[in-house]
This record gives sequence, C-alpha cells and structure tokens, in this order.
Amino acid sequence: MISISKGMIFVTLTAILIFILVFSNLRKIIRETSDRIKNESALKEAQHLAHIGSFSFHVDKGEFQFSEEAARILELDETSSITSFESLLRHVHIDDRERVFSLAKEAGFRGDDAFFDCRILQMHAPERTVQVRLQSVLIETTGRPLIFGTLQDITERVTAEQAAREYEAIYKTLLNSSYDLI
Repeated sequence: MISISKGMIFVTLTAILIFILVFSNLRKIIRETSDRIKNESALKEAQHLAHIGSFSFHVDKGEFQFSEEAARILELDETSSITSFESLLRHVHIDDRERVFSLAKEAGFRGDDAFFDCRILQMHAPERTVQVRLQSVLIETTGRPLIFGTLQDITERVTAEQAAREYEAIYKTLLNSSYDLI
C-alpha cells in the first residue's frame, strides 16, 4: 500500500499550481509577442505603402535610428554610418542644406516642432522630395534634445503639382491667344 502524506499532497498540488500559472503566463507572453509582431509587420507595411518612415536622433549619444522605410527613402544600408546631423545633411540637396540645418537646429534647441520639405540626393534614383516633421524633446538631466521625426517621400505629389502648373500655364497661354484670334 502506498502511503501519501499531507506534505506530499501539498507539494504536488503546489507544483501543479505553479505549472499552471507558468503555462498560462507563458501562453499570455506568446500571444502578446505574436500580437506585437503582427502590429510591427502592419506598421512596416503601412509605412511602405505611404512612403513614410520614422527616425530618432539622440544628440548626447550621436545615435540615429531609422525605420526600414526611412532607411529605404534615404538609401541607407547596413554600412551607412550616420552619427551626426551633419552626416545626415550630406543626403540633403546642397541648395536645401542651410535651410534644413537652420530649421532643425532651431527646433532642437527650443524643444519645438519643425515641418518642412526638402530635396534629397540618391545614388540609384533621381533626386527625391521629402516632407519632414521633427519633434524635439529636451532631456531634463542634460538639457539636450532628443529628436523624433518622420519623413515622407512626396516626389510623386510634387511632380504632379509641377505638371499641373505647367499645363495651367499652357492653358492660359492658349486661352489668351484665342482672344487675339477673335
């Protein structure tokens, strides 16, 4: 006959309870991780469809972080090293650099937001136009900014707007010429 003490029953029940708690917590962690992966995947797809990427710049550490879409827009790869705002400016069209630098610097020091369009240079494509939104948060301990932002490739829109202006000018010229004929 097997004798089971109350202590053995208690230990066994405790072990079963711990197993159930760990297993249910593990299922919750797996579910949350799966949901997070789905959300991140959906975010990446949305950024790609909208041609919008995000980035952050920690001034104290000299660290830039780019979303996949922001890196794609800027044509950055694993070997690209952007450790300062100045190195990022090398991707900005020469005629836009001073304005971009001024706007970003002003926003960073004030802890403000900035919103502007600029042209970027690419090696494998014609110049692109991006719309940049910056939000600067001053870090209390250092008083230095942490800058978050988005950049959206608006080249197609800018090209369409330019074409519309050109067609409008042609239309006005034809319209004015037709009055001369009458």
